[in-house]
Parts: sequence; structure tokens; C-alpha cells
Amino acid sequence: MVHQVTHTMASMQLAKKCNFPPVNTQSLYTLTNMGFGSDLAKESLARNQNNIQNAIQWLSTNPVPLSPSWDLRVDKKSHRLYYANKEGKFTQWDRPIISQKHEPMLKSLLAMGFPRRCAVEALAHYKGDAQAATNWILYNQPKPLPSTYAILVENGAIIYLNKTNNQRYSTRPVKPTF
Repeated sequence: MVHQVTHTMASMQLAKKCNFPPVNTQSLYTLTNMGFGSDLAKESLARNQNNIQNAIQWLSTNPVPLSPSWDLRVDKKSHRLYYANKEGKFTQWDRPIISQKHEPMLKSLLAMGFPRRCAVEALAHYKGDAQAATNWILYNQPKPLPSTYAILVENGAIIYLNKTNNQRYSTRPVKPTF
């Protein structure tokens, strides 16, 4: 009982600090006992309105843990989750797909003047290989994907989600392709 009260208080404190809705502590306890990390379990429950089956389904895609430079927040008007980058001082609706260990490579691509969406996509596709990502961008000169597409990483593979019709693609839906 004491553990659950402490767990509940910690969850409420984290929800206030991270600006996202409180998560069901029993579901959080279940997910962490299943071996999922606490931060990913909290995010998954918040993303799925505390529906544990949907949270498990999302967690089964092996999402990249959020880097410490990102915060998960809730828009006060729409109640949608969004992500805030503390270093770059910008926000985005789509979940970041670059891991903490690849952030220095992303910074170097951005310093070269590449558009953020192109740099993120190429770096994710080439699993952090900045040289391969740079070569692809320079050779193909891609236009960034339209904002109607989200780039996801599921089980290590890049998935393109058309947010208007929920169609998923395993290859880049616009030219140039990888």
C-alpha cells in the first residue's frame, strides 16, 4: 500500500513537471512490471488515454526513448500531446525519432544548413550515419516531406504515416526515395 501511494504521488509530480495528464498508476505499475521503462510507459499511457491494451501495442513497436532534450506536453486548447525541444526551443506534434546518441550528428547536419525534416529523415534512415545521410541529401536534394506525413520508427524500420488517411508506407511516399 505504501509503495502504491508513493508511486501515485511520484506519477502526479511527474505529470505536473512534464505538463501531461496523470496516468493510471495501476496501469503504469503493470507496464513497468512487464519490463517497459517507466518514462516510455508513462508516455504510452498518456498517448493512449490510459488504455493499457493500446499502450502495450504502441510499446511493442519499440519506440526510441525520448532524449532528455525533449519534453512531452499537452496543448491546453486541443488536449493533444506535443513535444518541446528544450535546447532548440521549438515544438512539434510528431514524436521525435532521433535517439540521444544521434543528436550530435543531427546538430552537425543542421549546421550545414539542411532542413530539419530532411536531416531527421535521412539520419533515421541511415541509423545515425551522418556521412551517408549527408551524401543522400546532397545527391538527391530532397524536398522535406509534407507536414501531412509523420515519420515513425517501428521495430527499427522507418514508417511513413499519412496523417490524413492513416495509410502507412514502408518506402518514402514522395521522390526521391532511399
